[in-house]
Amino acid sequence: MKAPRVPEPTELEYALASRLNVAFGRQPDVRLHGNYGGDKFLAVAAFRNEPRRKLVTLTTIGLSNHDFRQGKAKAQARVTEERIEICSIVSERSKKFDLVVSSCAFFIMDGLIKPIPHEVWEEKCGMINGTKWPHVFLCHAAAIDPRFATQEVSGVRINWLFAAMISDSEADLVQTHGGAELESRLVSLGSGRFAINRPRVA
Repeated sequence: MKAPRVPEPTELEYALASRLNVAFGRQPDVRLHGNYGGDKFLAVAAFRNEPRRKLVTLTTIGLSNHDFRQGKAKAQARVTEERIEICSIVSERSKKFDLVVSSCAFFIMDGLIKPIPHEVWEEKCGMINGTKWPHVFLCHAAAIDPRFATQEVSGVRINWLFAAMISDSEADLVQTHGGAELESRLVSLGSGRFAINRPRVA
């Protein structure tokens, strides 16, 4: 049985990686992930000791190759294309969270979850044994780290969504008070507080 052929990085991926290297002042560790079907691949970059020691900033590189627009929006060639990447900040002890990030990206590619702010993806952190943060919450990345503000790269407008691990009570807060309320509370922690031992905000 032949091993799946890994495609060469696209021009957009090279341009995006270069932009991130400038923003963080160095090159990251990059790990290539494949989906279960072996027909999709995605890189996850890890900037260690960012935004402070013992934390790791993660970002996908390649989800933005996929156009999620439908119907008329997709047909309007004059409109700048808008694409998505996912980022996160985790403790260096969260060895498997890059798998959570890449898995969520593959779910987006397959249309199984929506890439919009304030979505809660339940039980997506089950692969992290013993976690007290079982769910993933998407919010505006620039509010957490301005280096992930919307950027135009190679003619494509890229929006980053921040994937935060959240607890059961924080997921309940989204149901009762809305995602904007949880995002506001998470932002108030500051980017340096996203770690396994961060305080719950609900």
